[in-house]
Amino acid sequence: MSRWAEFIPAYLRFCEDFKRETGFRATLISEAYLMSRDDHSLLSPTANEDAFTMDVTDMRMNDPRWAEFHRRLNPLVAGFGGRPLLNQTKHLTRDVVYETLGGDWERFLKIREQEDSDGRFLSDYFAELM
Repeated sequence: MSRWAEFIPAYLRFCEDFKRETGFRATLISEAYLMSRDDHSLLSPTANEDAFTMDVTDMRMNDPRWAEFHRRLNPLVAGFGGRPLLNQTKHLTRDVVYETLGGDWERFLKIREQEDSDGRFLSDYFAELM
């Protein structure tokens, strides 16, 4: 939340640059909502302060430019201190997870290893992020 005024112009430039480069513009580029600080969950996207989301919506889910949009957007958001919603952030990468969740992610991985050492409940999605 504290970087809203910095983020919005950078985000709009990102969208404009992506459209200029690829010809792709998302159907709805800025669906935002607020989330209150929650420091009770280890991987909370709002562990440090109130936050806003910048959800992008498009109807062309199979368009490769849609996936590329997110692959490029996630590092931008991470650079502003954003933390992903692990079950909602599209095209999340291991690098972004470690950058944004850092020590909290490493603590989570240790707990996961203790509680599920044989990987019975480890999905392919989470395995790729480890």
